[in-house]
Amino acid sequence: MGVLDEEIASFDNSDRLRLKQTIQEIEEKLYARYSNIIGIEIGNDKRFDSPMQEGLGVVLYCLDKTLIPFGEKPLPTYIAEWPCEVLEDLFMLGKCPNTCSNYPDPGCSIGIPYDKFFGSCGFLYESKSKDNKYKSGFFTASHVAIKDFHKLYLATKPLSSHRLGTKDHFIVHPSYLENSNSNNKVGQVVESFCGNYGDPPIGIDVAVVKDVPPRTKGNDLQWQLPLT
Repeated sequence: MGVLDEEIASFDNSDRLRLKQTIQEIEEKLYARYSNIIGIEIGNDKRFDSPMQEGLGVVLYCLDKTLIPFGEKPLPTYIAEWPCEVLEDLFMLGKCPNTCSNYPDPGCSIGIPYDKFFGSCGFLYESKSKDNKYKSGFFTASHVAIKDFHKLYLATKPLSSHRLGTKDHFIVHPSYLENSNSNNKVGQVVESFCGNYGDPPIGIDVAVVKDVPPRTKGNDLQWQLPLT
């Protein structure tokens, strides 16, 4: 998919870690500040000329890099000391980049164990509730996380109020279709809903997946949303 870190392992680990930490610290602000950014990755290309390491930088994906929405500034050419490369491309959901870890990042391929269907990881969250029921994890679609999601739709009930809620629903990363040699369980569905809710009714297709085991805060947890 263009500029990716195919030879990233050849770089000094400290430089790679510094860049990863820089992206983690500013990623959420970049998405909020620049509405046309649709993906961010570590890049490896000779066009990068970083003071820290030649060929190491940040790739910003957008649909049209010439488009600057009203009130916004041009896309950055540097993030901290790291150079940026802006690419016009589709950021493929359900396809893991080379930089993802054991846990899925937003957009990564996920699925149900031993199932050919797959989807993508949504926003990461960290629960702020007192009982910490949801712990930390990520969002995805109900039809991705629950094999019999149609039963939730017909019953117009959340998973916690349905008999399906008495079963364990695990999520693997990457999806079984992408890596049939491994069923790496990374999450367990703690709530899900598929159907119309409220008045007027609003269509909802969502699953809340807690990390199994919990992520190490400050390590893999990149995007956080308060969940109460």
